[in-house]
Amino acid sequence: MGDERKASGSLFIPDAPYFVGLFLCHGDDRLNHPYLGSYFKKGGRYVCADRPGIGEMVTTRFDLLNAYRSYFDKEKDDDPGISGIALALDTKKAGNNGQSSAFINEIRFYN
Repeated sequence: MGDERKASGSLFIPDAPYFVGLFLCHGDDRLNHPYLGSYFKKGGRYVCADRPGIGEMVTTRFDLLNAYRSYFDKEKDDDPGISGIALALDTKKAGNNGQSSAFINEIRFYN
């Protein structure tokens, strides 16, 4: 979000703007908790959005501006624009030799 690049914490990983990565919970993950990753400690948070059952459809509503203000902008005076969107699947812990399927039906941004 925005265009100010924050350090990744590694010489081998490019710096990036603030970001919030949503993921589906597994194990003991807490819903809506902003986790820190191995990198991007100053500018990135990973948030468990839902804990669906196998084959269950998920609809996620997430207030990105309030999350940004809570995680990064303690003065609550900055409203950066969305400067990118990325989608990724990680199946390395999935059963059946990592075979998995998923689909995205719709993405909406509300102002």
